[in-house]
Amino acid sequence: MLPDGPDREALLAQATKLALAYMPYKYKVDRVVTDMTQPWIIGFRRPPFWSEWWHYVDIDDSLRPTASR
Repeated sequence: MLPDGPDREALLAQATKLALAYMPYKYKVDRVVTDMTQPWIIGFRRPPFWSEWWHYVDIDDSLRPTASR
């Protein structure tokens, strides 16, 4: 319970060094996943635990737009 001042700053700097020395590393990852699908894609669902979704996807040609010129 020290007042603000150089003694408090020195103790906080020492505490920071100790925390960095003894604290285990904590990794934080923010993953952003975007899915783009079209109406003619059938069977697409993002699996929650793996990334191999292409085994279950098919294309319905009757729903694809025709190329207009």
